[in-house]
Amino acid sequence: MRCMTTASFLATAILAFFRLLRCAIRMPQARIAVHCRDRVSITWAAANSAVRVNASPDLEMRPRTTKRVLRRLAEEGLGAPEADHLRFETLAELRAACLRAWHLFRALPDAPEAAFEAGLKQEGQSWSGPDSQDLDPNRATTREAQVRLRVGQNTFRAALDDYWGGRCPLTGITDRALLRASHIVPWAECKSDGQRLDVFNGLLLAAHWDAAFDAFLVSFDGEGRAVPSPKLSEAAALALGLADVPQLILAADHIGPLAWHRERLLT
Repeated sequence: MRCMTTASFLATAILAFFRLLRCAIRMPQARIAVHCRDRVSITWAAANSAVRVNASPDLEMRPRTTKRVLRRLAEEGLGAPEADHLRFETLAELRAACLRAWHLFRALPDAPEAAFEAGLKQEGQSWSGPDSQDLDPNRATTREAQVRLRVGQNTFRAALDDYWGGRCPLTGITDRALLRASHIVPWAECKSDGQRLDVFNGLLLAAHWDAAFDAFLVSFDGEGRAVPSPKLSEAAALALGLADVPQLILAADHIGPLAWHRERLLT
């Protein structure tokens, strides 16, 4: 009975992040298979108390998103990479990874693009795709274009909320009204709509950090350490708490946009 209860809990957890993962869970003295709408299978089997999470090959999703989610989980210390899957030693680790994966699948690039396209359809509009410039603010001269911008910016904000857990990683602030969706490469300078909607081209920052970042008065190096501009005043540095601000936990995909931002800051 206990195994069945735990299996039901895990089935719910896996389904919560879009039924995009298949879990094979091995524990002593139990072998139970659970199938949920033919989309998720959970199997308990006597083995070495190890846990594996594999991307299910029969699910409808783009491989690039699955790979990026698995890579990001490993970067955050949630699972050890082995071939095309992650390995977990405990159920606690698995539960943490399931919750994080749910947020990542909502944030990494296919989900925001799909959400944006769906939002436009509700407005009676269509989208030319991630390689287009439909969201170029310099071309927003009509009401329809303004609607596209609003839907796009709201989509980007929602993706950052998911990725950063609704929390500024520098200050710990969670009050939504005090947080801003900060583009690294500014919206107007992005080369495509895909870049504008890409969660790795953004940070969720408290308003004062957003203002400094947007004005190129502060940036971050490849390790997530704050890099102040020579133009930043001592009073502003004190207000930002630069002396003891924590490092950002960055993904590999943040490195390119932040390198661009630092170059602009130093010129």
